[in-house]
Amino acid sequence: MVPTDIMTTRDGMTMAEIEYCDGFALKGMELVCRSLDRAVEDGADMESRLRMQIAALYGAKAFRKGDLGGVHASAHALGAVFHRHHGECIARMAVPVIEHSESRQDFDGEAKERAGALAELISTFSPTSSASPSHGTSLSQNVNGFLKRF
Repeated sequence: MVPTDIMTTRDGMTMAEIEYCDGFALKGMELVCRSLDRAVEDGADMESRLRMQIAALYGAKAFRKGDLGGVHASAHALGAVFHRHHGECIARMAVPVIEHSESRQDFDGEAKERAGALAELISTFSPTSSASPSHGTSLSQNVNGFLKRF
């Protein structure tokens, strides 16, 4: 998989993260977690690449119900100033924005439950290593560990 494909995947993954309580978002994130490693290792693996495209579609369907949010808004500005691929900017802004959200006093109840569910989903499909997500950690830690692999 070429770097542009990885960055485009990151954009689709973020769309799913924004509305991660949605069934399409969860299925899209599951497809990313199951398929991204194979798609990166072997760019000719059309089955993995197809699953990544389906994940992007599910992310877009989930995204349509939400809004741009802090990650996308800051990524648009970053890309405009530094002329970088939108997906790369998404990847660079995801963790700081999620960390900010998690630090807010009003990050509780349903928002915290949804973040925990997504963190658990990411950790379920991640190999065990010091740079990988792990069970019981915050969403920002899990996303950061997942991104470090690419």
